[in-house]
Parts: sequence; C-alpha cells; structure tokens
Amino acid sequence: AYLSEEKQNDILESYDFKSLTINSITDLIQFKEHLKLVRENGYSVDKGETHEDLSCISAPVMDKSGDVVAGICLMNEKSRTCPENITRYVDYIKQKAQFISRQLGHSNCII
Repeated sequence: AYLSEEKQNDILESYDFKSLTINSITDLIQFKEHLKLVRENGYSVDKGETHEDLSCISAPVMDKSGDVVAGICLMNEKSRTCPENITRYVDYIKQKAQFISRQLGHSNCII
C-alpha cells in the first residue's frame, strides 16, 4: 500500500489473484482500492480474506526515511472478534506500530 503507484503496478500486473475464501479480493481494481484505503487509514483489516475463520488487523512500521520496513498485526478467531472491538484493536495496533516506528527514527508518523 505504501509503494508508489508505478511500483504497485509493476508487481500487480503479473499477479495471479486466487480466491482463498469467499471473502478474498480477486479483482485488480478492487485490490487497488483496498490498498488506497489502507494507505489513507494507516491500517488494514482482513475479514476472513485469507482464512475464513480469522480476522487480522495490521499496521506498517516505518524507518526514519518513512519507508515501510515491517508490519505488526493482531489475529483472532472471527467468532471472538465483535465489530465493537475492531476499533479498539485498530487503535492498539496503530499505537504499537507508531511506537516501533519512532524507535527506528520515524518522526512524522502518518499511521
């Protein structure tokens, strides 16, 4: 999500979108829209896209130049993840990613 559009296109032009679950994103345009939202929001939520019984929330970890060098995520069984808790979990993951990013010298956290 944090690569330039040109680099994203280079990677995605030959990518074979396979459906892992009924929730998987298999359309290039829809995937690019998802990447745009991830970048705008500073996190991603997987609602059973890779495994139908799991929910995952992730946020980027950035170095001092602003490059994404890692990610941090929280996974849970979908049955244990109520929508009310998603916001709390998102805030927690973003805070932890910001903390690690600051430790790596990133001063202008956008996440």
